[in-house]
Amino acid sequence: MGNLLLTGALCLVLMAIANASGAQNKSYSDTDWNTQFFDNCGLPSRTSIERVKMDGDRKLRFTLHPGDIGRCSTDKNARHSASYWERAELAQKERRGVGRRYKITSEVIFQSGFTGEREAFFQIHGWAEDCQHAYPPVMMKFTNGKMRVETLRGVSNTSSGRHRNALKKNIKISSLYGRPISLELDFDTTTLPGRLSVSLNGHQIVSDTSVQYASCAEPYVKFGIYRPGGKGSETSVVIFDDLRIEQLK
Repeated sequence: MGNLLLTGALCLVLMAIANASGAQNKSYSDTDWNTQFFDNCGLPSRTSIERVKMDGDRKLRFTLHPGDIGRCSTDKNARHSASYWERAELAQKERRGVGRRYKITSEVIFQSGFTGEREAFFQIHGWAEDCQHAYPPVMMKFTNGKMRVETLRGVSNTSSGRHRNALKKNIKISSLYGRPISLELDFDTTTLPGRLSVSLNGHQIVSDTSVQYASCAEPYVKFGIYRPGGKGSETSVVIFDDLRIEQLK
């Protein structure tokens, strides 16, 4: 009887932990996606990522409140001019090698927020087990309500490189709220450096710009919300659907 009570109490504790942080490594997919994504770190809360229906179509809604510290091992640490990092995002399960060209598409609906500092919503990352210091080749984000498309430059044997904004247009988050946006990235790693083009609703906003990456990088997509904490950000909400990654060559 004592063992049963102990087992029951342990189950309740484990359920409480899972409910507080969300189930780590949970997979996400949909009938109109062609690849799976997963929560590789855990989530700040159960409501950080929710399935919602809009016009009969199932989508994923991401919500990040101020103080929602990410569950990745480095998120609680001070780095890059922030005392901690807030995160609610998913990572692509399948890793892709360099030497290929990809078309990456998604529907995005910004509902609120994204007015703080360095709020990333879409990345092509390069981290791998044997390439842990590889920076993301591509980061799409908003800073003070203005969109940035940052590409990695200056990669060498002794440097992980630095990000530079390749977007010359003035795109404000206030002009995007509440309406579906078709996002398309053409990411070509058949050359070194690679090339990147980005379109919103069929209009090209970045055209054939240079992007570098570590030679050991394994590109994969991350999407959601990722930002520095303690910077006065408000609650940000974004919805994603129709995630597709196609190899062109």
